[in-house]
Amino acid sequence: MSNNSPILSIRNASLSFAKKLLFSDLSINIFARDRVCLIGKNGVGKTTLMNAIIGTFDLDEGERQISPNTSIGYLSQNENIEQNISARKFLQNGLNLDEEKTYLIDIICEKLEIDQNALTQNLSGGQKRRVHLARALILEPDILMLDEPTNHLDLEIIKWLEGYLQSYKGSLLIISHDRNFLKNTTNKVFWLRANKLNINEKGYDDFEEWSQNIIEHENKELANLQKKYTLESGWLQTGVTGRRKRNIGRLHYLNELKEKLAKQRVLVKNSQSSIKITSQKLEEDAPQVIMSFNNVCKSYGDKTLINKFTNKIIRG
Repeated sequence: MSNNSPILSIRNASLSFAKKLLFSDLSINIFARDRVCLIGKNGVGKTTLMNAIIGTFDLDEGERQISPNTSIGYLSQNENIEQNISARKFLQNGLNLDEEKTYLIDIICEKLEIDQNALTQNLSGGQKRRVHLARALILEPDILMLDEPTNHLDLEIIKWLEGYLQSYKGSLLIISHDRNFLKNTTNKVFWLRANKLNINEKGYDDFEEWSQNIIEHENKELANLQKKYTLESGWLQTGVTGRRKRNIGRLHYLNELKEKLAKQRVLVKNSQSSIKITSQKLEEDAPQVIMSFNNVCKSYGDKTLINKFTNKIIRG
């Protein structure tokens, strides 16, 4: 196989979930040593696309190809953990343990501040999350896929994780709301939106300008389609004799324009509020959260000063 050949490909894929179309005619290639961030609004289908890449979900249309012996590791948002065993036993399960792998378990547990002797049923939600992250790293797969890996991590551990991923030998595909983390660990963008995937080879640093250019182009295309449709509709209102082939052809063209216009309106509407990648999407007990307010109200007598104030103050 050529060095320029992808290790995993999805071609012309369509997938619906609960009768909702998540993406159509989607094609991606993942190459060895790729560093990809997968971004898009909440609910657009990022996690579903992750599962399609893994092969958990069958595609409605299209095909998925993976190179022989290519391994995939995945840290998902919702992980179950085996009960009544130590964290170390959970991490060792299914591995061919040798001196190097044993050393890797110890190093990663130390860096993620995991007590290897702790029983899994006694771990907090954040601790379980760290154990699953450790498991994904210890597997050392050819393609490592991480869905919000910085949740429940403090800044020192996030910094270590960034360094670890920068030197990782396999390919990375990361979903994260942490802007700096994406800048420091990835160099290619998969932007999932309006059932399509846009790909930027320049990385996340270029995202704002690149995405704005796409949105501006789509708005111009909408204006052009609207102008054409208005002109053709004006012609229709002047009267049509359906017997003439030329008139029938123009009616077909008008209907095609109408369909294109409707699709373009949906596309532009979905771009009305451009995506914001911030580090604000954090759990209440995340170490980065210094103070959290949820529906706070304060009055002095009959005078209301604060009404249903909700916000988080983030370290830094």
